[in-house]
Amino acid sequence: MPYLESLLKGNPFAGDDGAIDPSLVRAFEAPELMRTESVVEAFEQARVLVGAVPHPHPGRTPDGSVAEHEIAPEPLAQPDGLIRVNFAPERQAYAVFSGVDAYNFFTKKYDISARVRPMPVRAVDAARLAITHGDGLLVLDPSTANQCWIGRSACAALAAGESWVAPWDDDALAEHIMAALPSYLEGFDHVAVDPGENGAAFLTIHMLAGLAQDRVHAIVDAVTEVVASEPYVRARLDVVELRPFWSAD
Repeated sequence: MPYLESLLKGNPFAGDDGAIDPSLVRAFEAPELMRTESVVEAFEQARVLVGAVPHPHPGRTPDGSVAEHEIAPEPLAQPDGLIRVNFAPERQAYAVFSGVDAYNFFTKKYDISARVRPMPVRAVDAARLAITHGDGLLVLDPSTANQCWIGRSACAALAAGESWVAPWDDDALAEHIMAALPSYLEGFDHVAVDPGENGAAFLTIHMLAGLAQDRVHAIVDAVTEVVASEPYVRARLDVVELRPFWSAD
């Protein structure tokens, strides 16, 4: 019999009724600008749900029993069958849900409830899946008020059992960006990283007021290139929104 050990071991989620993990309830109650850190911290121990596509029925033998077939040891063993959400061109995030209410809301909204089944998994295992098989992204409770993007650096920290430092708490980020920019950009002052909405970071680009539009575009393009190519920045600043800010002359 295939995967015999997986069939015999105890189910860590026996009796799970789909309610939100208490640690995530507390995370959702955190102040908005601290919510992402609270969610990532809760993920160290929390259970989440994923939406998995069931495998086709293997059919039956002449005596009426189910035909021999392989049984996946756990739902994350077949990642191609999990719900994914578009994040950016050519990038997707695995969707995880705090509980059955958020899961039902999403699957009914997008009319996929008949094609997927909720499966409980450890949030840490979902983060490990995102790093090893996906684009390094998770999204918690997509399309709800609690939606939160969990980027590559957070997933990597969870997978490694390490504490996560949020981008806005990492002073080295702005230093790396400034060091990688051209030595002179007319009208450019500095950059700052701040907490944004739904798990994103705001990368605020401070420029002098009154710049011509072509200079603004040149500065934004230069910062965008650094974010996409500088190794440290790319690894640490994944879910980001650029925000121009015009300082006084």
